[in-house]
Amino acid sequence: MTETAPLTDLLSAWSEGDQQALEELTPLVYRELHRLAHRYLRRESSSKLQTTELVNEAFLRLAGNDVSWTDRAHFYVVAARTMRRVLVDLARRSAAARREGASREESIWREGRLRLDLPASGGLSTVDLLVLDEALTELGSFDERKHKAVELRYFGGLSMAEVAQVLEVSIPTAERDLRLAKAWLKQAISESET
Repeated sequence: MTETAPLTDLLSAWSEGDQQALEELTPLVYRELHRLAHRYLRRESSSKLQTTELVNEAFLRLAGNDVSWTDRAHFYVVAARTMRRVLVDLARRSAAARREGASREESIWREGRLRLDLPASGGLSTVDLLVLDEALTELGSFDERKHKAVELRYFGGLSMAEVAQVLEVSIPTAERDLRLAKAWLKQAISESET
């Protein structure tokens, strides 16, 4: 493989056991994860988590998985889902530490909550990440595309054009999916809090 080989080709070669592809892929994946994490954390003013910490944990989890990569879009979906899992795991540890008497200053999350900015008007301003995770999992059980759209946009940090490209839909369709997913999540979260 040449040094300029596209991510898709390298992912495919790595899935087939090519160690040279893994060596070429590692800096590309790390750079891409860093870009995604930076875009996500830039919106999260309440998070004390550093981009590099999120990237390192996500990279370790991705590298440790035996994933048969199909293409760049598949990478984005898995990377966004992995970052979501990292953030949820950290929220669970933080909540457990608080229950055990740890000070709030030791927590990555302010008051056990992580800010999730959903850019559309009337958005969810602050939600409990664990409640959001449960609602998002439920959404995925009956509408996988909307579930992926939320993960890609808010956990993967992709632009609307990138979300549409990964989901292989038009930008208006991706925007509609996100609006509907957001409304459904808002309703599910408000019902869980009552």
